[in-house]
Amino acid sequence: MRFSKVFLSESTDASLGVISGIKRFPSREICTPVAFTYTKGGSVPHLTREVLEMAFDASMPVVMPAENIAFAYEAVKVFQNGMTSFSGLSESIFWCSQFDHAVNSPKSLNQKDKVALWTRFGKKLIDADSYMDMMEAFKPDLFTVLSNNDTNKTSSNKQTRKSVDQSISLLQKCVERHKNSSILKDTGILAGIQGGYNVHDRTRCAETMSKAEVDGFVIDGLFTNGLEVENITFEDIEPVIKVTMDHLPKDKLKAVYGAWNPDVILKLVDMGVDLFDTSLAYLSTEKGCALNFKYPKTTKRSSEVLETVPTKKSASSECNLLTNGVATVDKPDDDLLVNGNWCVINTMPGGQPVFSDRIVNSVSSEDTNVQNEKETRKDTNKTDELNHKSKLPKLNTPPDPPKKKATPAEVEEKSAAKYSSFEFSLRDPSVREEFIPLDPDCLCLTCKKHTRAYIHHLLKTKELLAPVLLMIHNLHHYQMFFENIRHNVKHCGKAFI
Repeated sequence: MRFSKVFLSESTDASLGVISGIKRFPSREICTPVAFTYTKGGSVPHLTREVLEMAFDASMPVVMPAENIAFAYEAVKVFQNGMTSFSGLSESIFWCSQFDHAVNSPKSLNQKDKVALWTRFGKKLIDADSYMDMMEAFKPDLFTVLSNNDTNKTSSNKQTRKSVDQSISLLQKCVERHKNSSILKDTGILAGIQGGYNVHDRTRCAETMSKAEVDGFVIDGLFTNGLEVENITFEDIEPVIKVTMDHLPKDKLKAVYGAWNPDVILKLVDMGVDLFDTSLAYLSTEKGCALNFKYPKTTKRSSEVLETVPTKKSASSECNLLTNGVATVDKPDDDLLVNGNWCVINTMPGGQPVFSDRIVNSVSSEDTNVQNEKETRKDTNKTDELNHKSKLPKLNTPPDPPKKKATPAEVEEKSAAKYSSFEFSLRDPSVREEFIPLDPDCLCLTCKKHTRAYIHHLLKTKELLAPVLLMIHNLHHYQMFFENIRHNVKHCGKAFI
C-alpha cells in the first residue's frame, strides 16, 4: 500500500491525498480525506448486500473492528480467502481496526503483554502474536496494530504512561511480525498513538512511533468509544492533537476513529487528518435520528459552515429568552405605557425587570402610599370572605379523579431521543404530520421515496424498515459531507470555512 499527497494547502495543514498500491486492486485509488464505511460483524448495519448494491457503490471502502469479527477467526482461517470474501464484501478495500468505536467499552483490565478485546462472547485477552495470526487470516488491505487505548480525559498520569509503554512494546512485536509475514508484506500498517490527554506522554509516544516502519498513524486514546465522543469539543482535544501532529511525519497517513461532531471533523481535516469512519451515521440511526446539517461546496470563504434543515418551530421559538431563561414578550400592549414609557409588569428574583431593555419610570412616594392602602383594603376583604365561607356547611363533593398513569407510548414520546444540532429525531411527535423528505435537497433513496411522517410511523410501530431507511439517508449524507470537504480543501485551502 502507498499513500501520497497530491495537494497541500498554504493556509492550513489540510491536504488531499491518494491511497493506492492495494494488492487486491492494483488500479484502484482512494482520495482522502475519506470516511471508511463502518461495519458490524462484517456487514453494514441494517443493510443487506442487495440493499447496499441498490443504494450505494458496493465497492466503497469499509472498516471492520477486530472486536466484531474475532468470533469468525477459526472459520475464516479455514476458508483461506480473507474476511471480505467471507462476509460478501470482496469488492471493498478493507481496513481492520482494533476496537469498535461505536460501542462504549467497559474497563479493559489489560495485562502486561495482553490487551482485552470485547467480543460478542465477552472479554478476550490477546497478545501481539495472536493478533497478527488474526490479521493473516482476515487478510486486510490496511490494519491498525494492537495497542492499549483505555484512556480518556479523566485518566491519571499513571494510566497514560502505562498505555504508552504497553503500546510501544506491542508495536515493536507487530512490526517485526509484519516484516516476516509473506501474507501481510504488502498490507498497510497503522500505529496507534496513545497517551490520553497527557501532552508529555503523547509527545513520547509520537516521537517513538514516528521512527517505526509503518504507513501511517491512528490518533487514539481520546475517549472510551460510543456516544461520549459527540460531546467532546475541538477545544478539548486541540492541544494533544497539535502536539501529536507536530511529531509525526507530514507525508504519512493520519487517522481518527469515532462519531465526532461534524464541526470537529472539519477542524481535524484542517490539522492534517486523512482517514475517518462513518460511525456517526450508525449511531444517529440507532437513536432514530436523521443527519440534517448542511455543508455545501463553495469556492468562497464563508463564515457559515453548518446549517440545519428547517424543522417545525416550537412555541418557545417565537419569544426571546433572557440569560436566566425567563421569556420576554417582543411587543407589549400600549396600555402598559406610563407617561410615554414602558412600565415593569413583573420582576425576577433580584429585582431584574422582565422588560429589561425598556425604560422604567420612577414612582412617587405619594403614589406608592395610595397603592399600598388599596392593597391593604383588598387583603382585609379577602380575609372576611374566607371567614364567612368557613362557617358554611361542607358539601359532599366527589374527590378528584386519580391521575391517569402515562402509557408506554406517552412515556416514549416524552423521552424521545435527544438530538444535537447536526441531527433531528424522527421519534419526536412534532414530525408525525410532516409529509416532506428528511432533507429536501438530499438525493438518497430514502428522501426520494419516503417522508418524515412515514418514518416516524415506522419507528413508533417498531418496524424493521425504519432503521434501514434512516441508515441509507445518514450514510449517504455523510458520504456527501466528505465529498464536499475534498472539494472545499481543493478550492479554498481548508475545510472549516
